[in-house]
Amino acid sequence: MKVCLGYYDRDGRPIGQKLDSTRRKSFYLAMGTIRKKIAEHEDQSPYSKRDVQNWSKTYCDKNRMFVEIHRFENGLDTGPVKHPNWYDMDRGRFPQMKRIVEHLKANVDPTMIRKYRLKLIYHINGERTDAEERQQR
Repeated sequence: MKVCLGYYDRDGRPIGQKLDSTRRKSFYLAMGTIRKKIAEHEDQSPYSKRDVQNWSKTYCDKNRMFVEIHRFENGLDTGPVKHPNWYDMDRGRFPQMKRIVEHLKANVDPTMIRKYRLKLIYHINGERTDAEERQQR
């Protein structure tokens, strides 16, 4: 399941949940892909000849979201932005990606966390946010 996390201008500043103008030449769209947990009880285990036990639960057994950022130029999707690296820094995209990730980490919506029962949120730069910790604040 995909969820829209927000729109950002070409400098990485947040626009909002909806695009403000259809005439905007370039912008970024942050989307989250939600993956559901695999098993909760021993009888629900999808693994053959293996039970799910309390001590053996890993990140695979939790609801989690993977954030991806798409760049749009003249209304066309140029594809997802991969992990920001030195190549992106040379092209000038690194500060925008850093600004977008910092905004997403700071403004995780608690209602979305409760609605989808998220445990972990993975960002494109390899960092992750513990959603349970954010919800308790």
